[in-house]
Amino acid sequence: MALKLTYFNFSGRAGTARIALKLAGQEFEDERIDFKELIKRKETGELPLGAVPVLTVGDSRPIAQHTAIIRFVARLTKLYPEDAFQALLVDELIESVDEVPRAMGSTFGLKGEELIKQRQALLEDGAAVNKVLKGLEKMCENVNKTGFVVGDSRTVADLAVWNSVGQLNCGNFDGFPLDTINQSNFPNLLKVYNAVAEDEAVPSPYDPKF
Repeated sequence: MALKLTYFNFSGRAGTARIALKLAGQEFEDERIDFKELIKRKETGELPLGAVPVLTVGDSRPIAQHTAIIRFVARLTKLYPEDAFQALLVDELIESVDEVPRAMGSTFGLKGEELIKQRQALLEDGAAVNKVLKGLEKMCENVNKTGFVVGDSRTVADLAVWNSVGQLNCGNFDGFPLDTINQSNFPNLLKVYNAVAEDEAVPSPYDPKF
């Protein structure tokens, strides 16, 4: 089954699916496009929702919605639990990780000092991003018992947290410090990130070409 994952030349919303495929040794075409190409494909109607990532499976049309792509890839690579409740916990993490960029919505479009100021404010106690991260921190408590987010083995939930923490800590979001997630404020999230990063097959999300 031929697979093609189409996204920009950074991790972003494709990072979790991309790393899952790579770790599983699953062959796929890792298509990287720029914003000019995105506009072109929007005009041709090639993209179902006019956005990326999209996944092409065999001769299928491009499939949209990154969380749907993540679940499909997780099942394909055996990183999705068979148990219904465990799968629910994995889904909770996948969806909750997405709340981080959503909580940043008010800052998109800002520039310069105003962007920095507003982004830093989002990390203050009780602010939008801080609330989401505290929720994720609570969801990741299981890592202290088993070393994994859900159950006693790696799932795509671990990779979703790894991808999110990596983006926050590597400077992808202007205004957020490189240690946004650290031992003193979100130890569980950092523990999940480090557990995944210890795998020699895992590339660094600090590499913009990941």
